[in-house]
Amino acid sequence: MPPSDRRAQPPAHRSGRYTRTRTGSGRPPFRDRDRCERTRSEPELSTTDRPGASSPAVSRRMSVHPRKDTGPELAVRRALHAAGERYRVFVKVPTAPRRTIDIAFTRAKVAVFIDGCFWHGCPDHGEVPASNTDWWIAKIHRNRVRDADTRQILEDAGWVVLRFWEHEAPEQVVLRIRDQVRARRDDLCVPDAHPRSSPSIRP
Repeated sequence: MPPSDRRAQPPAHRSGRYTRTRTGSGRPPFRDRDRCERTRSEPELSTTDRPGASSPAVSRRMSVHPRKDTGPELAVRRALHAAGERYRVFVKVPTAPRRTIDIAFTRAKVAVFIDGCFWHGCPDHGEVPASNTDWWIAKIHRNRVRDADTRQILEDAGWVVLRFWEHEAPEQVVLRIRDQVRARRDDLCVPDAHPRSSPSIRP
């Protein structure tokens, strides 16, 4: 073909992109489409109808709010570690990998969640913002429905689920967790992860 008759060819495949004009349907290749189908299995609250912050101060405060490793979570984890308990954090929930367990005792199958009073609708300290009230009521309701669904998934898989509010004293939370973990270890005949070593006896 003479150089003057050459038409501009479509660019070669680029990482993370796909060409829609070749398929005619505007759908991604099979590999990307399968991935999209998997992500649709667990619907999330759409961000398109999310209202803007009522003020720059509120926007800054919400942007720095941690989604994990919160102060109450860290306090409970430190107290558990000081009491000799060993655990895992952010373990994926079976059949729902986009959800995680805050503190998991995988051998005893005990799942612990430390719920924020605002995000999960604490009856004592949960407050609905004065701005965009309807949206926030729906948002918190979805969070509570998700919590109940997560509990059901874990219990169906043989886990015991413990949920605590962030305002509860870490010492009391740890006592309840340890009691449940010990009971589960006895029921499942699971040895302690770190048993105390008995003193050696010399002949």
